[in-house]
Amino acid sequence: MNSVKMGGIEMGRFEMSGHSVSYYIMSAILVLAGLLTWPYAASAEGASLPIKPLAQLASAASDSNAKASTSSSNPDTVRPEMAKPLQLIQELLKAGKGQDALQKLKELDVFANRNAYENYIIEHLRGSAASLSGDADTAAKSFEAVIASGRIPAAQKMNIIEAIAANFYRAKNYSKTAEWCARYFKEGGLESGMRSLWIQSMYMAGDLDGAAREMIVDIELLEKANKTPPEDRLQLLASIYQRKKDAIGYASTVEKLLSFYPKKDYWAEAIYRVSTRQGFPDRLVMDVARLKMA
Repeated sequence: MNSVKMGGIEMGRFEMSGHSVSYYIMSAILVLAGLLTWPYAASAEGASLPIKPLAQLASAASDSNAKASTSSSNPDTVRPEMAKPLQLIQELLKAGKGQDALQKLKELDVFANRNAYENYIIEHLRGSAASLSGDADTAAKSFEAVIASGRIPAAQKMNIIEAIAANFYRAKNYSKTAEWCARYFKEGGLESGMRSLWIQSMYMAGDLDGAAREMIVDIELLEKANKTPPEDRLQLLASIYQRKKDAIGYASTVEKLLSFYPKKDYWAEAIYRVSTRQGFPDRLVMDVARLKMA
């Protein structure tokens, strides 16, 4: 945990930790979970096949007994020559070889006149491979393309949005992280860890007003439910007010820290703030000194 100077003491500043760290690997795990049984379609000898699991692509693409159908009547198909590369890419992903999968995907990039479904499949795979290999920027952009395609199943959409936000955070693109977190909640997302990611990304992007607004909402909800707000959240809110030079908001948050977590450091901070106010009586200076030594 990093620290930030508050008056005469050092206070910890909230960072991504605990539950929120899971977002660093969630982008690979959740999406790959969907890919393991992802339905693809391949065409054989100019004929489309019904949608099949990826594991059946290679055999389906060479099945001479496949029923004829035009690609225009079933646009959700991939050409047969893509079947084997797609099969190998999935095997690489299952083995955790993200970098190798990214290299194999380059073989598909050279195909001209790819249809919308082929692009969708390729970007879905690229996003997962990039997540595994640590290329957060590529992963985020590929998953953005997946969402933009309008083809993602509703059941997977929220997981993909989570993956986009997580990868943009890993790439230190905090404004894009905040943008996708906001979209997540606008579309009905409920994952509490995403709120931590949202608030942290707004803070890191310099959107202090937004971070404070959402932090206050969370804290007030906890207080109304007679629950104790997490100490690190209150610390972060205090840090935000300090950066905003909002003395009233800062003092109010320190009071909450004192109320919920009556530690010596918070008492020292409260005493320091009171004793440095304009017009503080000189006759009380010695009393303050004794309190600091207590």
